[in-house]
Amino acid sequence: MRHILIIFTFSLLFLTSPLFGQSRETGILYRWDTENFDYVWKTFGDEYSHPKFKGEISNRKPNGQGTHTYSNGKKYVGEWKGGGPWIGKLYDKDGNIIGKWVNGKLH
Repeated sequence: MRHILIIFTFSLLFLTSPLFGQSRETGILYRWDTENFDYVWKTFGDEYSHPKFKGEISNRKPNGQGTHTYSNGKKYVGEWKGGGPWIGKLYDKDGNIIGKWVNGKLH
């Protein structure tokens, strides 16, 4: 019985390690607009012309908690899912709340 418990514990630790799960890191990404009114995330950019994301990243996209800052001073703070805002608040340059994201939709 003790051997089964040891094997089970080892298996659980091994399968839940970052090598087998989705890798998540913290970093900075810049949003680049594309010609078809979409955007892509890149690890390089200019803070004065590209909105900057700082926070949790997974698969080269914002995923988890983070802050997205625009050159005009607007800022989104909250949770990201699959590269887009999920649950959080949008602030103007003076720190006033101007919108809320709930389940990926701006309210």
